[in-house]
Amino acid sequence: MLKKSAAGTATAYFPAR
Repeated sequence: MLKKSAAGTATAYFPAR
């Protein structure tokens, strides 16, 4: 759950990266 949430947030924060 934490890993999926972190991955989603990271992608939303910097999807270009």
